[in-house]
Amino acid sequence: LPIYRTFTLADDREEMSHFLRQTGYLVVKRAFEPELIARLSRELDRVRDEAIEGELTSWWADDGRGGRFPYRLTYLSEKSHEFAALYENPRVVELRDLSRENVVPTPDRIEGILAVLKEFTPGAEVSAFANLPFHNDCGFGGCHITCPCVLVGVQLDAANAGSSQLHMMAGSWGKAFHPFPDEAMRKKLPIIPLVTEPGDATVHFGCGLHAGPGPTG
Repeated sequence: LPIYRTFTLADDREEMSHFLRQTGYLVVKRAFEPELIARLSRELDRVRDEAIEGELTSWWADDGRGGRFPYRLTYLSEKSHEFAALYENPRVVELRDLSRENVVPTPDRIEGILAVLKEFTPGAEVSAFANLPFHNDCGFGGCHITCPCVLVGVQLDAANAGSSQLHMMAGSWGKAFHPFPDEAMRKKLPIIPLVTEPGDATVHFGCGLHAGPGPTG
């Protein structure tokens, strides 16, 4: 397969499903209309501004210069009707079903609907888990219990080498355990950085090996 390939809504669904199940990830360009992206962005700004450090629904990090910011907002369906509606959004359901797995929404576990926020401070090292090394989401070798886990990503901002992007190891999903690769090993493996624009969609299996390195600009 051309593992850097991206798709559009005009592409054949069987071909998209095959790609997802072989690689463990999928990028669909312009999957969501700009009006929805604008509404979700406004709602996310509101929830971020109302977040209180110490509550379960926000995870915080030090920006390296004495400031604090929430880098992950969780259980968004409890805080926003706009986000709660994503579970039944026809496009989200269609993308989820490309996995060909029998899955159901989990609003009350596994962080529910979550948002990952990236703040960039030049020359500073961000604390906590704002930037993630290679991992799989269950993390305990229990993939056959907690999976299949299918995540549909709605991209509100651009994700690229200059900001921050998801890195996927092609073909690694569906395994009970992955050795976490060091830098030398990563150069030999099919690791794909996903490049997206606002309105694009990503789909990936939680048990596939993936990383979320920090922004560079």
